[in-house]
Amino acid sequence: MGKIENSKIKIPPWKIWLSYLREIVLDAESSSKNGELYVLLKRGRLMLATENAIYSWDDLYSNFDSAFKALGSKSIERWKNVLVLGMGLGSIPFLLEKKFGSKADFTLVEYDAAIIELANYYSLPRLHLNYYVYHEDAYEFTMRNDQIYDCICIDIFEDQIVPDKFHEKNFLSEISRRLSASGILIFNKLYLSEDDKLETESLFQLIKKDIFSNVYKLQTQHNMMLIASKKPIDFEQPNKN
Repeated sequence: MGKIENSKIKIPPWKIWLSYLREIVLDAESSSKNGELYVLLKRGRLMLATENAIYSWDDLYSNFDSAFKALGSKSIERWKNVLVLGMGLGSIPFLLEKKFGSKADFTLVEYDAAIIELANYYSLPRLHLNYYVYHEDAYEFTMRNDQIYDCICIDIFEDQIVPDKFHEKNFLSEISRRLSASGILIFNKLYLSEDDKLETESLFQLIKKDIFSNVYKLQTQHNMMLIASKKPIDFEQPNKN
């Protein structure tokens, strides 16, 4: 990990070494949807960030890394189709391929053309698995799509905000219908302020009461990962409420 291979860019080794001491700005692009976007080199990895939020960070994207570790490689090996709503630079498929050995096909949905452009230039060429990128609003894609997935990852932020429509019962019910019988939902939520915590707990209760019979919470440093399935999940260290 840490080598920037098969990208359209060539980063000198000295920059990779320096990035372990301080972050290096590789690119900056203005987006009408997310404001100023920065591609950074930090600890030898590619990071996509705004002024206030990290959108992806290769194999150091700890929120999803922690969730995948909790689920375990045996569960991940069974996934044939994975849907990612909110692409960033592609940390989720990168993690699953490079660290967890996934051979799944990935559907990546991203509504910000600037993010897609940056991902196509910096990060996605490093993947060897099959992936398909849709430039579309994740809500609209979910409501019109009829494919079944083994895992759906929701990683949708506008800076630090998850739009309200992704908390609605009709959206979450549609997510449930898009999952296979043993499929797993992983929903990334910020868990810093009291408002964050109240919103996340409310979402947890909605999912548990009305959508899925098995819902788990996995807290990371600043986030709460909500993990849900129609069947019980064997976590290494589950925290089920």
